[in-house]
Amino acid sequence: NIGKYTSDSNKKTVVELFGLFLNILIALELLENITAYLKKHIVQLELVIVTSLIAIARKIIIFDLSKYSNNDLIALSIGILALAVSYWLVKRANQKQP
Repeated sequence: NIGKYTSDSNKKTVVELFGLFLNILIALELLENITAYLKKHIVQLELVIVTSLIAIARKIIIFDLSKYSNNDLIALSIGILALAVSYWLVKRANQKQP
């Protein structure tokens, strides 16, 4: 059991490092969004939604219930659900196009 060998500060550090990694991933996705727009002059909605999903997932992963209320977590969950449905609709629409 790994939990008995790690302290709370180590767990917090790991979560913070993972949050930083996700920040880098979000920055790379934003760079890809901007590059795609500058090349094609078209906003790739699917890529924007995926970037948003990563950002909200990061927020949920580093979420601290001692700082925020349960309502904040519910709001983030609703945001994830809305983005997931949006992604599914965009993906489905793209598959129907010739």
